[in-house]
Order: sequence, then C-alpha cells, then structure tokens
Amino acid sequence: MNSKTLGWLAVVISAVALFVVLFSDNGGSAAGSGSGTEGVGSDANVAGKGGKEATPIEESEIAPVTPEDVKRLPDNTQHLKGLVEITGRAVHAENGPEVSANFYYVTQIDYESLVKSRAVTPGGEIKVVETRRYTQCNDRITLSHCDMKLALCETLPIDQVEPYVSAVATLVSSSLGFGGTGGAVVKTCVKVLHTIDGISFKDTMSAISGFFGRQAPSKTEDWVDSLVKENVNRKYAEVRKAVQEVSGKTYVVTYYQDSQGKSMRVKFEREDKSPLTENERRILREMNVFLSCNVIPSTDIKEGDSWRVNVGDLQGVVSTFSGGNNVKGELTAVRLKDMPNGLWNIELQGGRVAVLNEDTGMEDGTFEIKGGKALATPDNGNLRVFEMAGRGKLRVRKTKSLFSLFDFVKRTEGDCDVRMTLTAQDVR
Repeated sequence: MNSKTLGWLAVVISAVALFVVLFSDNGGSAAGSGSGTEGVGSDANVAGKGGKEATPIEESEIAPVTPEDVKRLPDNTQHLKGLVEITGRAVHAENGPEVSANFYYVTQIDYESLVKSRAVTPGGEIKVVETRRYTQCNDRITLSHCDMKLALCETLPIDQVEPYVSAVATLVSSSLGFGGTGGAVVKTCVKVLHTIDGISFKDTMSAISGFFGRQAPSKTEDWVDSLVKENVNRKYAEVRKAVQEVSGKTYVVTYYQDSQGKSMRVKFEREDKSPLTENERRILREMNVFLSCNVIPSTDIKEGDSWRVNVGDLQGVVSTFSGGNNVKGELTAVRLKDMPNGLWNIELQGGRVAVLNEDTGMEDGTFEIKGGKALATPDNGNLRVFEMAGRGKLRVRKTKSLFSLFDFVKRTEGDCDVRMTLTAQDVR
C-alpha cells in the first residue's frame, strides 16, 4: 500500500470514525464550562432542585485568624457582588475524540452577609456565626470556532493492545490457511489510526469534497459546532445547577477555631435545617467573612508599606480558574496614597500562581496575575472593591490503568484571560 493510498484511506476512515463518534452518546466533552453560541444563561431567583443530598452541615477549612481579625468584622449587613469573566480556548481529549472551542464565560453572584455573633475566649477559641442570603445569581457562556479531532492513540491503549491482538490475529489467520497475514493487517490498521489522529473533522470534510472537485458544504461547520456545543452543554449544566441551587436561599455559616494559629473550621447549614447538596457547598466555599483580613493583614499599615498576600488564602476568588483545586503563590500589595473619599488605595502587583493537582499535589497549570487593586475602609480595613486580572494556562493529564497494563488518558488544556471584581457596601 503506497503512501498516497494510505493517506486517502486515512481521510476516509477519519470521516467514518468521526461520524460514529459524533452521533454516539459517548461523544467527547469539552474542557471548562460551555453552552451554545447564542449564550445560554441562567438568572435564577428561585432555588433550584437536584444535586446529591449530603448531611445537613458541611465542613471546610480556611486560614487561621486572630482576635484582632474578629474585631474588624463589620457590624451591619453587607451587600457583596462578585463578577468573573473568562475568555479563552479550551481543548479536551478523552475516550477517542478531542473537542476544542473558544469561549467567553461570565458569572455574577450577589449575596447579603451579616455577622450575627462573634466570640473570643481567654483560651484563644474563636467562634463567628454569619447569615448569608443569596439574592441573585446568573451566568452565561458563549462558544465559537468549535472543532473536533480524533485522539484515539493518545487516549486509548491502542499501542499497548496491538501486540496481543496481532498475536491472536496471526494465530487465527494461520489456522485458517492464510499464513501470518492477520498480524500484518492489525499492524496496518494501527498505522492508519496513527495517521488519522489529529486530523480536524472540518479539514477532513474539505479534503473529501476537494477530492471530488466540490466545495465542502457550509452546513458542515454548523453541524460540527452544534455537536460540540451539545457535548459542552452536558458539562455546563452542572455548573449552572450549582449557581441556581443557592439563589434565593439563606444559609448559616459557623466559623470555629480551637486556638490561635490553627486552621479555622467552617460549617455550612441551610437556615431551614434541610440537607445541603454538594452543589450548594461548592458555591458556599467560594467566600468567607475574613477575606478582607486575608488581603489586608493589619489596620496599622501606613502609606507606602508593602506586604505579601498568600493566594492560597484567596481560594474562593481564584477557584473559578483553578476548578476548585488548591493553588499556591504570593502577590505583593502596596498601600498607595488614599483616595479622595478617604478609602485606602491598594495596588496588587503581578505574580505567578500554581494550580495543584487534587490527587498528586503536582502542578497542573499556572495563573500569571497581571495586577489588580483594592479599596478598603480606613477604620477596619474592610474591602469595598477588589479587582484582579490575569492570564491562565492549564495543562492537565490524567491516566487510569486497567490491570496495570492498559492506560486510558484524559487530557485537558486551556489558555484564558480572567478578570475578577468583588464589591461590597453597607445595606442601609
């Protein structure tokens, strides 16, 4: 079989294989969150249903705080509004196909927070109770430039299985009187699979149409786009469900620290004592009443002072990019000249943040923070504005082995620009 024939055989097999993949229920899923080109969104003010039921109280941990931090907590109700915008391109390969798309994702979560009680014992124990009511939550995603490719030899154990299949094929063909041709056929098929891996479906259709002297039908791109968006929608549905499930609900958040220097435990509970869902817990973990203390460690900071901010203490702020995984890194904050209205003016200088694998603790990606700013009240250093922008690069590769012989690989890649804004104001 000459190279030209092999090349066209690759094109034809690619088209047939992708046809099967695209129309099967086991089609690929895209990285990140996704939806249709029109921008499928949610604007939920009524609590959603669904999600796996958990115990009435869920527990998490945040960085340790001091008695001084507790005194800095605001006395009145705070209205907080968080906005995150992410623009980039994502690629995801799993179980054969690879899908990719440009995306724009925006989410906004508004809630009211009130510190109901606070206590610090002589022994150093700290307990704070917060009520948190989510007033409006909405999100939206828009996709463009979608494509699909095959990644059979990367994601499936084809090369590892080939020697066993070749041996069996050789034995069978020999017993049927065809000599050892069976093994050669298997090796040729594997070679063809390697050839078609990485071929764009849109490019394949153009090549086939060009071979017959025709232009690829315009419906081809629309067809691929709709199939990619359908797969992405399955992933995005879980994200949207999490946002919807907190909207319109009130929660009681209890912070408890045994002694100074130890991590603070955080418990979440619905106000009506009904069970929490895992989706609710994911959203509840995004924020805590001590965020201002994590960014501004003391009210004694003077103009011109600089200090380090541990990004790990801002987990909720960066978790949209990190996918909830742990992050590691530091930023430098500098107090500039106060604003005309008396608010502290703080510059956040750029820095590198590592996104850590939830299983191995190794680095999966990076987030280069370009910079940001914060405005805070002069009396207690409570944030009124917190803004941060950066560029993220995520490279995740997970392998599952079958019988310690055959590896199934899942690869996710993403490059994106992120802008995050948090505002807070007193409720009069």
